[in-house]
Amino acid sequence: MSDKDLDDIAKIKRKRALKAKINPITLDPSFPKQNAFVDSKAPFISAQCSRRAGKSSGLALRFFKTMESHPKALCIYLSLTFDSAKSIMWPVLQELNDRYKLNCHFLEGKMIVTHPNGAKLRLYGADQKNFNKRLKGQKSPAIAIDECQDFGGHLESLIDDVLTPMMSDYKDAWMAICGTPGPIPKGYFFEVCTKGRDSYELHSWTCVENPYMPEPEAFIQKLITKKKWDSNHPTLLREWRNKWVLDVEALWIRYKESINHFDNLPQKIKWNYILGIDWGFRDADAIAVLAYSDDSPNTYLVEEVITNKQGPDALAKQIMALMSKYTVVKMVMDMGGGGVKMAEDFVQRYGLPITPAKKTEKQAAVELF
Repeated sequence: MSDKDLDDIAKIKRKRALKAKINPITLDPSFPKQNAFVDSKAPFISAQCSRRAGKSSGLALRFFKTMESHPKALCIYLSLTFDSAKSIMWPVLQELNDRYKLNCHFLEGKMIVTHPNGAKLRLYGADQKNFNKRLKGQKSPAIAIDECQDFGGHLESLIDDVLTPMMSDYKDAWMAICGTPGPIPKGYFFEVCTKGRDSYELHSWTCVENPYMPEPEAFIQKLITKKKWDSNHPTLLREWRNKWVLDVEALWIRYKESINHFDNLPQKIKWNYILGIDWGFRDADAIAVLAYSDDSPNTYLVEEVITNKQGPDALAKQIMALMSKYTVVKMVMDMGGGGVKMAEDFVQRYGLPITPAKKTEKQAAVELF
């Protein structure tokens, strides 16, 4: 069945649904913290929650209420990946649609929910190709970003440069940034939730306050017993107590200062140097200088150069400056996002012997490192 046929069917269903009685969305008085989040009229709001707190259902309720009041409008939900958007939000939307008999149409292939009045909610993953370009130029009264703790350094620019301009056509537009405390207590989402950055209205609650989760404390105690956690275990505090704490064990590269930090290289050893180059297609350029020797089992990060918003010529000059400073035996570059063309340009124009980074079996390589 073609997309046109599906759209025609959806239009017929919407016309029928408009004639049918749609139950009003009512909030459960036993869940006051979620209700405060759902009913907020602030243009910018944040929700920092533990696992199983009911954050996703709160977002879904906000979306449905906005869709009811904005016929033919487009609402946006953005998660870290397309698969996570589908697994986190899609079933919640279907459940609430059935509960309130909203008669919305669900087009799973494109992850679009259409209200009987023509309003749409579209789910995106930040891993989708050119998702930024798809959003630019559109207008929306309701935008939510989920899993904000995992978005990295480009979250702020995504909000400021791409999403916020989409709200300008609506006086009552809102944006919600949501997530669980991440393994590193830093970044834009951390600063919004803990330091009040950019005047977001802050909301925070845990699964203990979710009346739909049976005996949450008993469940948490079972986890504590199973995993042999103490009361200060970082995963317990982050995932279930909703607190920001440094969780080294949850990181891909597990840096511990007592083991990994050195101020100077060991002497009387001949060191060779490798440059690892990451071209900033969306983020900053980064060059890492690594030292190794046949006489030592250790590899050292001796210098890092991180620069925002510079052109290829400036990056090439940084590489050549490091080559004059260190005995560089190899330089490796991430070839994604146009890196192949840049690397070829560096080879031809500057004679830089750049080789492509091997990105297969990446996790195994990090574990070995």
